[in-house]
Amino acid sequence: MNAQMMAITAITMCITPILLIINDRLITPKFIKEIPEVKSDFDILGGNISQKKIIIVGFGHFGSTVGRLLKANKISATVLDRDSDRVKLLRSYGFKSLLRGRYKNSRFEDAIRN
Repeated sequence: MNAQMMAITAITMCITPILLIINDRLITPKFIKEIPEVKSDFDILGGNISQKKIIIVGFGHFGSTVGRLLKANKISATVLDRDSDRVKLLRSYGFKSLLRGRYKNSRFEDAIRN
């Protein structure tokens, strides 16, 4: 039974890329004649990104990764965090950071204004 399951897994892993290529080149073009281009008024990356106001809420694992990426590309961002020690540390690293209390919308407004 174990050998059969291993064989099935190996076969499907080998066949899947071939089936995907067949789908992309033969099947999908018959159903979709032209891919419609969706126009949106909301363009987050339009223009110069360094002129955008970026707010990072929380500087945990994900927030710190985003913040370091922005900092490395010389893009300024405002960081809101609950931990006062972390806010002080971020300020010493050159981040603009604000202490965010629980359910305080005024901090968001402060971050947007500045």
